[in-house]
Amino acid sequence: MSYTAGARAPAMPIISTVDTKHAVFTTAQTIASGTYPTAFLALYVPVLIESRCIVRKLGIANGATASGNLDLGLYSVDGVRLTSAGSTAQAGTSAEQWLDVADVTIQPGCYYLAVAFDGTTGTVQRASLSSAPAVAAMGVLTQDLGASVVLPATATFARTHSLTFYPTLMAATATNW
Repeated sequence: MSYTAGARAPAMPIISTVDTKHAVFTTAQTIASGTYPTAFLALYVPVLIESRCIVRKLGIANGATASGNLDLGLYSVDGVRLTSAGSTAQAGTSAEQWLDVADVTIQPGCYYLAVAFDGTTGTVQRASLSSAPAVAAMGVLTQDLGASVVLPATATFARTHSLTFYPTLMAATATNW
């Protein structure tokens, strides 16, 4: 099954790790359901923001199985968490899950949408790249969170060259002032 964005819960412009406008690098890979690669591993996926906006919700495209807890966040390029949802049960299969976060205004530039899971049973719509260094080359960074699913206030970025998992993460925004 491949992923196609469905009816959006929030009626707001969407930033996504897999759209051609915001993704730092795009891929011709098929998007499909896959298990999260490692429990308590944070993934930081870069996105480009072209204009000032307010991030109001964060989302993930869930796969065929919902299980355990996750956290979604938004980070600056220097690793400062700008907003996050906190530990939340993964809910809904083969559907987008939107989480409320504290609104944050961001300026044009590069940011990271982040995700962490507390297990490897829950699935996410993702690109599975056959060449492991490709995900690292696309700018995806990682962090071992120990035994916590909660994303840290300050990220300690690492590059994992064996990662083949590129998740579908989203942010719902507003641009009206």
